[in-house]
Order: sequence, then structure tokens, then C-alpha cells
Amino acid sequence: MCVLGPNYMPVQVSALFVRKHLEFDLYQEIGGKPQLFKSKNFPLMKLDLKSLERRGCEVLYIAAAHKGTFIDVLSENLTNVLGDKTISISNKFTVLSQLSEAVLFDVFQTPTSRDVINRAVRQCEHHVTFASDGPEAQKALAGSKSGSPFPIAHALAVSNYSILLGFRCGIESSEDLRSLGVGALLHEVGKTIIDPNYYMRPGKQTPITNTRLRNYPKIGRDMMSKTGVVPSSALKPIVEHQERLDGSGYPSQLSGKQISTTSRIVAICDAYDEAVHLPNNGEGISPFKVLRRMRFDTGKFDDGILVEFIKMLGEDFSN
Repeated sequence: MCVLGPNYMPVQVSALFVRKHLEFDLYQEIGGKPQLFKSKNFPLMKLDLKSLERRGCEVLYIAAAHKGTFIDVLSENLTNVLGDKTISISNKFTVLSQLSEAVLFDVFQTPTSRDVINRAVRQCEHHVTFASDGPEAQKALAGSKSGSPFPIAHALAVSNYSILLGFRCGIESSEDLRSLGVGALLHEVGKTIIDPNYYMRPGKQTPITNTRLRNYPKIGRDMMSKTGVVPSSALKPIVEHQERLDGSGYPSQLSGKQISTTSRIVAICDAYDEAVHLPNNGEGISPFKVLRRMRFDTGKFDDGILVEFIKMLGEDFSN
């Protein structure tokens, strides 16, 4: 939750860049209250950013009413930012993540909006571009930690993991990787219709046993298909990510080769991240215990892909 309350939105300083004219007012938090740092229509200069860096200021704020403008500004400049060799990988990743979290917030608020889903699809292209930037970028994606609410942080983590795992499993086409990332990013969108409060219940997350809730993958697929902007290949992992090779999954109890490779990838990334970061359950289970349990849960996950996932998490990407 924003320390300045719901009327303000935090913005990472490292996600800001030099602007001739700011499209929104920037505030800093002092004593729990907003204090204007830079007014709209004034330039944001390198000197301003250096001053914030020297003072150790990592976060500024904008009025929540200007969130749409902020997203538009980031979107318009993201391609240039990712392609700029003078900008550090860490700063590029901050900009990418800040925009992705904002886009996902809108996805979970208005999952039937064609424009919102189209922004999410385009955002996955940027994640693939970033992942192609080399080992340092891949390491940033693999180790990303979001301070956003669980559904947003989880969707982003599963998408990042899936794109990186897709690379390792031989998916080379940027278009195929984007579709994989989109399917992973939107894999739980069906829950927003069936049970909007699923992640908000007190105590531990309630296991999915309700027959209606177990249909959320189908509902998510149908919702995304109706938008007309989600690639057809991305619909597979949305509807199949809870299927298991031994037929014990849902919603259709598919087994073996009936389950697509992309769905097998997303299934592993989803199961891992959810177990490690169970909502309302402290810190969840340690990554080692989760991977050990998945490794010995014979017949449920694709063994070859799971081994690659374990190697990916343990690799320092420096080789």
C-alpha cells in the first residue's frame, strides 16, 4: 500500500528518465505527507535524478489520477529505453517492471477490456526483447521480486520464468516466445470472474476444490479469445496450465502428449512460484523444498523441462 494513501502512486526513481516536459507532477514523501518535487510541464533533468540518487531517494509519487498518463509515457519510450546502450540493465529492468505491474493491475481490474489485454500482449514483446539482451538481463528476469499484490507479482514472475525456460527448451522464435509469455501472464485471469476475492481471504489460501472454481482455466481462455487480441497459441497455456501428465489435473484431465509443450512450461513455473509465495501465508515454502517436492512428484510434470527449470534457477547466467 502506498504510504501516501490511495490518491498517490509510487514511482521508482530508476524508472524515470530525462524529459523536456513532465506530463505529471512529481512528489516526494516527507513526514508522511506529499511535497511537490517537480511540477508538470517543467523539465526533468539529469541533475534532478543525480540529486535524488545522492540523497538515496528511490521512490517518488504521482497523483493516482495521472496513472494513465504515466503508463502512456513509459509505453511510448520503452522501446527506446530498452535499446539504449547507455542505460544500465538494472534501470531498464526497473522501467520494464514498473510498466508491467501497472498494466497487470488494469488486467485484474478490467479483464474483459480489449485495450487493456492488448497492452498486456504488447508488454510481453518487451519482456522477450529484454530477455534477448544477454545473461545480465536474463538474470534480472529470473531474480525479479515485485512488491505488488500477489496476483500481479505471481503473473509477472510466471511470465518471466516461462520466457526464460522457453529459451532453454529450444523455443527460438520471438513470436513463439511472446505467445508463451502472454499465456503465462494471463494464466489466472479466469479467477477474476469466478471468485474475485480468491486471494483476499484471511489465513491460508483455500485449496481449489470447488468444481466451479476448477473451471477458471476454461473461463480465462474464453475471455481472452473474445478480446480478439490474444494469439491463439497463447490460449493453450491459459486453459492447460493446471493439467498434469498423469491426468490428475484440471479442467479437462488431459494427460501425456495431449498437453502442449508451452502448457507444460507454464505449469512448472506456476506451481513453483505459487508454492514459494503462497498469499497470506508468510513466505511460503523454501525454493529447495518446493523443487524437491516437484522433482519427486512422479508423473505430474514434464521431467525434462523440470530439470531445465531447476538448472535455470541455479545458474548464474555468467557462462
